[in-house]
Amino acid sequence: MKILIATFLLGFFTPLVIASALHRNIKNALFARVVRQSEDIAEESPDEPLRHRLECVQMINLGGEYYFQSTGDDAIGDCAMYLQGQPDQLIEIEFKSFDVKCEDAGLVSVVDGWELDGQFFPSDEDRLSFDERYRLFCDNGPLKFVAHQNVAMMHWRIPVATQGFVVNIRFFYNPKPCNVLFGGKTGKYTLTNYGHQNNCSFAVIYPVLVRITGIMIGVDKQIGVASQLQLESRVMTQCEKRGYHDFLEIKSGGMESLDTSYMPSFWKICGAELNPDELDFPLPCGTSALRLVSRGRYFNSVEFQFDELPQQLMDAYGPRMCFS
Repeated sequence: MKILIATFLLGFFTPLVIASALHRNIKNALFARVVRQSEDIAEESPDEPLRHRLECVQMINLGGEYYFQSTGDDAIGDCAMYLQGQPDQLIEIEFKSFDVKCEDAGLVSVVDGWELDGQFFPSDEDRLSFDERYRLFCDNGPLKFVAHQNVAMMHWRIPVATQGFVVNIRFFYNPKPCNVLFGGKTGKYTLTNYGHQNNCSFAVIYPVLVRITGIMIGVDKQIGVASQLQLESRVMTQCEKRGYHDFLEIKSGGMESLDTSYMPSFWKICGAELNPDELDFPLPCGTSALRLVSRGRYFNSVEFQFDELPQQLMDAYGPRMCFS
């Protein structure tokens, strides 16, 4: 299997046949919050649900049945479907039919998260390893695959005409979201570890201005919230140097990076304050993230809102924080 994976990846990601065109198409579709459905949609019949034909590169945020049937045109090359739900949703991919032959060099992969130019969201350091999140299939596809966050994707290469697959995509409620990839310019969110030992990230793919509206990181579960806030009713920086191992890391950088481990860290804050003043952070790069690091001793949470970054702040902070 390792040889198969290595061989597949060498052909699939390097020389990155789809990288530049895929990246432009996906980011354009995602930034516009557009689901590019094909105009060629099979007609609905009483015995068969409505099916949407997949394009070779597509962004999907609507549930339903989708199919791909190869035309045998080698110019199509490698294809990808990027799935994105709401922040409080998970994604289920269920294969209804699967006709992709190993002997014909056909392959389909399902990814728990997003991959772009060899980088993953969520990062390997915070979630699943590569082997756990990346699954390859031919001859026999999986019956069902459920992602651990609001994004997932499929890659495929099907060189033989008429071969293909049918999948049902379902978005469903996630009561405890951890990692979130958000495609909008404005909004508000609460990032929390639910008292568990894990790291959670909220990533955005627009330049934004983030305002922290409430923070509680490092409040001991054995101490009353009110008394603890009286002791530490302030937000602190240099958390690790002060002996605090739980903190919020604010990262931005790399015009097209999805992986938070590749983004430079500009601020780390911790402490507790219900209504902090002047906790605004300009994030001018193409992708940024708020990463909550938690060791499991505390019930950590941070509330924040974000808006499109004004051009004045973009000009002031962009050259110092972003790289290509």
